[in-house]
Amino acid sequence: NDRQGAVTMVLDRNLATGEPVNFHPLINTATLRLELDDLLAFLRETGHDPMIVDLPVPEDGQNV
Repeated sequence: NDRQGAVTMVLDRNLATGEPVNFHPLINTATLRLELDDLLAFLRETGHDPMIVDLPVPEDGQNV
């Protein structure tokens, strides 16, 4: 949906663990499972070279 390339895709480095990642493709009644390399290839194909960063973990260890 970002045809102008205004969006920067940011991924947490923890996603690069080698485990597949799961997404809900614009609807929460379906799940898409991708290997990290396939996700990165898809993002690059759509013109969104992802920025992979170490996102901080909250002090309580919980995701918010």
